[in-house]
Amino acid sequence: MKVFVAPLLSFLLNGLGQFYNGQVKKAIIYIVCSIIFICIFVVSIVLLYQNFIDAIEGIFDKKLLLKGVILFTFSGFILCLISLLSIVDAYKVAKSSLDVE
Repeated sequence: MKVFVAPLLSFLLNGLGQFYNGQVKKAIIYIVCSIIFICIFVVSIVLLYQNFIDAIEGIFDKKLLLKGVILFTFSGFILCLISLLSIVDAYKVAKSSLDVE
């Protein structure tokens, strides 16, 4: 059962499956990386929202739009990658610990 619990926990919160598997340092790394990229993701949404509001008022800034789109795409991709790595790692470690027992 542990093989399915660890990846499920990592799916719910990056790093939680690593905590479940007893890998505290790795869990903290996953959680900190996730928090950093979530913050970047939120900043990109704010930039895009600001650009939208400015466009309504007649002020359009291509650089602000480009920054927002790039940050949104980059941080979203990295967040997905971190999540996938966290889930796969939790599964592999749980499976290998089950094979050892």
